[in-house]
Amino acid sequence: MSGTAKGENDKMKAVKYLGNKQVRVIEIERPCPAVGHALVRVVASGICRTDVELLYDQPQPLEVIGGHEIAGVIEEANGLNRFQAGDRVLVNCHVTCGKCKHCANGDLIFCPQLRVFGFDVNGGNEEYLSAPESCLRSLPDDLSFEVGVLLNDALATPYHAVKKAVRAGDRIGIIGMGPVGLMAVICAKHFGATVAAFDRLARRLDQARSFGADVAVNTAEDDAKNVARELSGGDGLDAIVECSGASGAINVGCDLLKVRGVLALVGVCLDLRINPTEKILFKELSVVGSRNCNSNELEELIELARKAPSLSDVITHRFPIEEAAEAYRLAEQRKGIKILLTP
Repeated sequence: MSGTAKGENDKMKAVKYLGNKQVRVIEIERPCPAVGHALVRVVASGICRTDVELLYDQPQPLEVIGGHEIAGVIEEANGLNRFQAGDRVLVNCHVTCGKCKHCANGDLIFCPQLRVFGFDVNGGNEEYLSAPESCLRSLPDDLSFEVGVLLNDALATPYHAVKKAVRAGDRIGIIGMGPVGLMAVICAKHFGATVAAFDRLARRLDQARSFGADVAVNTAEDDAKNVARELSGGDGLDAIVECSGASGAINVGCDLLKVRGVLALVGVCLDLRINPTEKILFKELSVVGSRNCNSNELEELIELARKAPSLSDVITHRFPIEEAAEAYRLAEQRKGIKILLTP
């Protein structure tokens, strides 16, 4: 994506995955942005659950520097048209061709040449990042860098799902009260739904209530189906937004829905075991997925962030890059809600 600067004064700190749930802070060359790229000083980089499961929790060391939820300030602009040094920016994690029909529609995730910061190219867990101008988004002055990090993925993904599945007045269930599930609660209330939050942990259900859930259901203790019947007058829920990625939770979600209800899949599930005839076909359920969002939804996300001051409460831990090992340890143990590195 760019060349590299030379010289001992052009070193920077970055977080390297060593394998087996170990990370180390190392020194690497600071990027030198190519023409059409910016050198971004990273102010905040979010740790996503996919970072933990697909990168941190792997047996082998990885060359890539992680972090796909990125906000910062342009340090150097090399031939940019819309941005200059000093601008506050979000970095969209999808590096694409910019020419195909999917890019034209704002559906960057479907670009056949897709590369992703933090997975295919070095991401935000470093002090400086080189990014093409096409990945830069302006961060309004009235929103913090921390909230900006959420707009990239953690809020964008559930927003896209809820927008497709939920209408004003719907009675819906959200399964899995991790960071994405909690933000799905915020989104669903924004769209005027009555929300039942489902999880096995009491502390997460308490958090769900604080973010606006009307009902909180402990699936380890309560009868989820009975709660759904009571909330819906016996018909079943209008929509389920599944954020846990657990095969069993997806099956339960189908059971909680009414005839012709909507199941929105957000959580990453790698091994689903389901009887589609019984669970989906007989009730004529609609199933939608949400991998991320459409880039044209950014202004909607910004307005939502402005109307939901509790959004910043999702961020519970902040660590300097030197303490990355502790940050990842807490994230792997599901401590707190959203954890940030602040290079």
